[in-house]
Amino acid sequence: MGLKVDILSNGQIVKNLPNGSGIEMDYPLNKQTPDHLALLYWNDPDGDGKGEWVQVSKQLGKDKIFQTLSLKSTDEFYKLITNAGDTFYPNLTTDKTGIFILVKK
Repeated sequence: MGLKVDILSNGQIVKNLPNGSGIEMDYPLNKQTPDHLALLYWNDPDGDGKGEWVQVSKQLGKDKIFQTLSLKSTDEFYKLITNAGDTFYPNLTTDKTGIFILVKK
């Protein structure tokens, strides 16, 4: 399952989100267990197609989203902590746009 996130400003694609902003992406679990899934981000800064997949692995509680958005961090991707029985696999990017895919481990 994948998602390409493009944000436009004045008709131009914004590659880095402004400070203090972020995008939460919630993937439906479709009866899968979250511990058997991983979110990957296509990291290709120069756009030459020779990038690499980066796994989103740093965890963050939903109650910490606002605090995280107010800080400048080198870690731009977060796997949001879920509760038992949740039907979505939530993730947060505080800086990057682009291609995100949810895969089985």
